[in-house]
Amino acid sequence: MLEDMLVGQNAAYASLGVDQVGSVLRTFVLRSVPGVASHAMYTAIFAAGVIYLVGTPAQPRRVGRGLLLSLGAMVVHGSWDSMAALADGNGFAVTGLMLLITATSVAILLLALRWGSARERGYLRDVLAPEAEAGVLTDRELAALTGKRHRRRDRRAARREGLDRAARRREKHVLAGALDLVHDLSESGGAETPDVIRSRAEIARLRAR
Repeated sequence: MLEDMLVGQNAAYASLGVDQVGSVLRTFVLRSVPGVASHAMYTAIFAAGVIYLVGTPAQPRRVGRGLLLSLGAMVVHGSWDSMAALADGNGFAVTGLMLLITATSVAILLLALRWGSARERGYLRDVLAPEAEAGVLTDRELAALTGKRHRRRDRRAARREGLDRAARRREKHVLAGALDLVHDLSESGGAETPDVIRSRAEIARLRAR
């Protein structure tokens, strides 16, 4: 936000005070429209790199990944800010660079999400495995929620175990209820709290519909 204010102020100065409101509004629009695919995304990628460099109890330190994400964010950010110079004033080239840099940013972000999801799936399996052993969830449902690959496809396959549309819809709600159960178990540290008991009862109710 502060950077947007400074850029808008500079735009007003550059026009020698003529049409100050128009200069500022045009600058805000030009920075806001691609904002999610530019500065916001670079910040998210760089922050993910910092987490890998520093390490946390939930995410062990991985210097290689941290450097790759942080440097990747710096490169795409620098390229974005240098588009006019790289395109040498060619409007078509600027558009092409904008699309290319955006696609590269999205690819890096998806890579970061994939790295992070592997850790998340491990936690999900640790929390839900006892529930599958106790019969609260089926093995197919556990695999659908914690599988390493094709997770969305596995969820659809788990929902299709039923023979009719009502059964598939019921299974969809059961999987959603299982995620609520994960949240409650994590909050309670595995203890039998009223929220945990309620989530298990809700799964049983949904399955019996």
